[in-house]
Amino acid sequence: MEKFKKYSPQILAITWFAIFSLGMYFPNFAKFLGFAKGPKPFMDLQQVLSAGDCRDKTTEKLLMGECDPWSRPIPYPSWILKLVQLVHASNSYALIIGWINAILIAFSIYYLARKCKQRIILFGIAVLAPPMFFLAERGNIDSIILFLTIIFIISENRNRGPWHLWIPGVLTAFKIYPIGIFFALTKKRNFFISIVISLLLVPLWLGDLGTILGNQPHSRGWSYGNIILLTQDMDKFYPIGYIDFKITLFVALITLLIWFTAYGLAMVTLKSEIEEFIQTLEENTLGKTMFLSGSFIFLVTFVGISVGDYKLWTALLTIAALLMLKPKSHHRLTNALIAFLLFGMWCSRYTPSYIEFFGDLSLFFAATVLFVINLQYVLKMLKNLKISTKNLS
Repeated sequence: MEKFKKYSPQILAITWFAIFSLGMYFPNFAKFLGFAKGPKPFMDLQQVLSAGDCRDKTTEKLLMGECDPWSRPIPYPSWILKLVQLVHASNSYALIIGWINAILIAFSIYYLARKCKQRIILFGIAVLAPPMFFLAERGNIDSIILFLTIIFIISENRNRGPWHLWIPGVLTAFKIYPIGIFFALTKKRNFFISIVISLLLVPLWLGDLGTILGNQPHSRGWSYGNIILLTQDMDKFYPIGYIDFKITLFVALITLLIWFTAYGLAMVTLKSEIEEFIQTLEENTLGKTMFLSGSFIFLVTFVGISVGDYKLWTALLTIAALLMLKPKSHHRLTNALIAFLLFGMWCSRYTPSYIEFFGDLSLFFAATVLFVINLQYVLKMLKNLKISTKNLS
């Protein structure tokens, strides 16, 4: 058993990669794993690389999906398409880049598994959940975001120079939702430097904000979050394609209202457990950085961006952080969070529809608990900041 624990990170990463590889070559096996293999491998990657094969098209037409093999609108900043054209990339590179993406995910799994060896079985259940295979199969840029987030977590805890403070900015330039990573920066100086860097890179997606935040019609059947849970019947009231940025924002505000109400109730019934959970985070620097990174990005994605199930890698980060924490009197809270996240990761991708519904509901409960914890953490941090400022004056 000790030998297994010693080599379990390598075993888990290799097992994940081997299973994914089989799924890519055997569509029925992929369906069994919970992700329907597309007509061609790495569909999202091909969507972006198609810009390199359509140099005669305007950026607006590319964003509308005119060159995508499946005519899907592209929810990426336009600068990525321009970069693809600048370096003369094309769909002929899709397989090479796609498999590199898969290797990055396998490395990320290996690193996270090293940090929670003592509870490797639970982590393995999360790793082998359908969204982790779906992430690799799409060849999505989220693979790079996951990898860079882990590099950020490692660098933030080793304090070996401030170069990693560029990572939040780069991730913000890729897609909007990684702005949640700012809250993992507990040093005021690092926080503000990262904000400034990110603001410098914000113009790269500013013009495409509506496209990025809008819920694309083609992706709604492959998504999780409030836009699915609270709008499952919306297509009966709105023609498909009209669930746009305004409706996304409206539903996000409703969700936040529910979460703030839950926060008020939690402060009455669970305040001591939540406070002890935050104290346990403070005792584990790496666990805290990982928890804040994963959970804040998870919450930002949950409240309204077109959230394909592959973005549940954020739940994987959060689960890894929870498994690292020493169990104390808050173990009920921790175990409930792990259970909600695991159930959601596994069931949000499976039919019949009632299983998907309970999977989405489980993720909603997890998101609510994470919101309560993170809001209390931020308020406590601001309170401590205020006290230290008073003492200085």
